[in-house]
Amino acid sequence: MKKLLKILLWAFVICSVGAVGVKVFITHQHSEKVRIEKFQTPQDEAFVRTFFTDNWYWLVSEYSVDFSLDYILSHMMSSHRPDAQPLTFEMLYRGSKPVGFVAYHLLNNATGPKGGKLLFLGVSRLERGQGYSSILIRRVFEQLCSQGCKYVDLVTRVQNISARETYRRNGFYEIAQDNKFVSYRYDCAK
Repeated sequence: MKKLLKILLWAFVICSVGAVGVKVFITHQHSEKVRIEKFQTPQDEAFVRTFFTDNWYWLVSEYSVDFSLDYILSHMMSSHRPDAQPLTFEMLYRGSKPVGFVAYHLLNNATGPKGGKLLFLGVSRLERGQGYSSILIRRVFEQLCSQGCKYVDLVTRVQNISARETYRRNGFYEIAQDNKFVSYRYDCAK
């Protein structure tokens, strides 16, 4: 019986130390500061290109036959069409590592910026569930709403349930839907 108690005691100590070790690791992992920086480094480009390669279906419509990631990244324009808008492309870093990105622009309007568009939002699969999408969405709101936009729009696929939930949690509401895509809007004057 004494031997069994000793074994149980040691097992408890080992489990307790293991749990503390896990907690320290998790705390350390989350304690690294995140920051948003302008897209500019080769590391940023590699991250974005890999993300697009791995997530093309979710980011680009099959109707976008003239889409060119090369053009977007080299010109920082929403497309190469005549109505293209200058694109703001920003990266989210945790420590020295890129973990996400966002691209957005003002909508073309002859009387000034009435609206904005969140064009792309991406967070590394390994970094999801930590609120990084919300940080990037709030950044878009801060930037576009402070420039006089009354709203921010975006489009995503109907099947992209986790993204849709994230957008709703961050104040977007549905304005249109068909069998493939759903459009959302955020009102800046909230």
